[in-house]
Amino acid sequence: NDGSGKLGLKEFHTLWTKIQKYQKIYREIDVDRSGTMNSYEMRRALETAGFKLNCRLHQIIVARFADEDLIIDFDNFVRCLIRLETLF
Repeated sequence: NDGSGKLGLKEFHTLWTKIQKYQKIYREIDVDRSGTMNSYEMRRALETAGFKLNCRLHQIIVARFADEDLIIDFDNFVRCLIRLETLF
């Protein structure tokens, strides 16, 4: 990040690499090939990404990033991981 507020080639490459990594995790965990994750799959995906969260924190994350049926789509999965990476 060069502070310009614009996405340069280097930043784009870093972002693209992360998205590809997230997509690989998402596809591996989405075993039923629904294109979405339930809260159990989300826990496994976060652990695969390197985030070992306690039950309470996992519940908070699911409440924040899942829809009303507790389903997480790929866009919200990426948003969640980016947020977690900035926090940890």
